[in-house]
Amino acid sequence: AFPLSLSVASSIPYLCGLIFLISGNYQEKWQHLKSNPVVITALLLFFIVLIGTSYTVAPSVDMWRTTGKYSKLIIMALLMGAINQSYLRQKCLDAFVLGSFVILISVYLNIWFDLPWSKTHAHGWGSGEAVIGDHITQNIAMAFFVLVTLYRSLTTTGPRRKLFWAVSTVLAAISMTHLSNGRTGYVLLIAIAVMVIFFNFSNMKRWLSLGIGMIILSLIFISSPTVMNRIAEGSQEVSQYNRMNYWNILRNIYQKIILRKPLHLKVEGIF
Repeated sequence: AFPLSLSVASSIPYLCGLIFLISGNYQEKWQHLKSNPVVITALLLFFIVLIGTSYTVAPSVDMWRTTGKYSKLIIMALLMGAINQSYLRQKCLDAFVLGSFVILISVYLNIWFDLPWSKTHAHGWGSGEAVIGDHITQNIAMAFFVLVTLYRSLTTTGPRRKLFWAVSTVLAAISMTHLSNGRTGYVLLIAIAVMVIFFNFSNMKRWLSLGIGMIILSLIFISSPTVMNRIAEGSQEVSQYNRMNYWNILRNIYQKIILRKPLHLKVEGIF
């Protein structure tokens, strides 16, 4: 559902979470949940979001919208408890890979055709527009897809399978660098390359592979006008950044909220 309908895809996890809550066997589920570091991290992050929204001076509509978005962390924690067996996790991963292939194929078809499910209906090489959601959502999905395909290209057996996953990795990476505006995806590509190298190589091979990987990524980025334009935009944004103004805001937050009433939910107009 994810590539074709974000609303349906967003509703399915809530339905799965509800089924998880009413399906019984709570003791076993609780044991799995409290021993899962992903669950603990997700709930901790949601707790931090709640603290942040309690201090906000934004309108209540915006506050509830933000809280609603991050409430998916609770659903994610429940889903992690539901897929407590390896074969279920594998099925979920395979479903994600299948959905990502739909996105990847759609991205390349979008160069020549106006796809009915395209989010922006803008096509052409380097248009930088998203096929699903927005360019941030699409690039995050493609980044995790690159991680999976890269891992499978390194670990699978058989030359044809290795070639298939390697080609899929390259095509997905190009879709992020040459066919999307998402700077988040560029950063994630670098993070994935570093992580894969550090987990699969050791000693001098690790540092040699890291150097080669960074050179390859640099060449890919340089070859993409889209990436270079986005980097130029980022540089301009940084040059316009008023460091002193933001420092004053942070100092006021610290002095007028955190020091005085760290757990008080009322903000007294610090701006």
